[in-house]
Amino acid sequence: RGAKISIALAADAVALPLMFLLALALRRGSFAEAMQASPWAIAIAVAMSLGVFWSLGMYRWVFRFISHDGLRTSTVAVLLSTALFGSVNFTMLAKPVRINAIGIFGGLMLLYLIVSRSFVRQAFHFRRGAKERVAIYGAGSAGAQLLRALRETGKYTPIAFVDDDVALRGKLVDGVKIYSPSSLPTLVGRKKISSVVLALPSCTYRRRLRI
Repeated sequence: RGAKISIALAADAVALPLMFLLALALRRGSFAEAMQASPWAIAIAVAMSLGVFWSLGMYRWVFRFISHDGLRTSTVAVLLSTALFGSVNFTMLAKPVRINAIGIFGGLMLLYLIVSRSFVRQAFHFRRGAKERVAIYGAGSAGAQLLRALRETGKYTPIAFVDDDVALRGKLVDGVKIYSPSSLPTLVGRKKISSVVLALPSCTYRRRLRI
């Protein structure tokens, strides 16, 4: 776990200065001008960002289980770190960075955090190799929650939803298509489904057995 935290810190420590220089290049029009920026400005921006990330617990995340709440925390961290750097930039630095360059840096930093964390999350997910292909019977809220839970385990690939509601046929839940119960025998053979998981919390025991 400590090694993963160190790798994440090192990756951010390398990426953030590049994001800062890219923001300056986009603001000034060339990398040559961006490279003339004060090393102190870059060092302070990176140090503050890493400090905020650490204080908000972003390096305590288990990357393969990062949720949308974690990505929202990234947004808060970016806003806070850019605000702190902005205050130091305009009050303490002899050659302050323009405010629009700080805004661009914040946008690039947020994009980097979302893409890098999401990429690592997917890499851990796909690293587990072959997964059991399953169908979910019930496309309501319980089915949507079950879909996310099965994906999080890294052991299952939800292939299809099955639901009795005619109005839902052909619709998608988080990218997974909903089919009619009569289609299930065909789906099992065509999509190589090995299990059907019930997501019917209000269903009677007799109906479960029938399904």
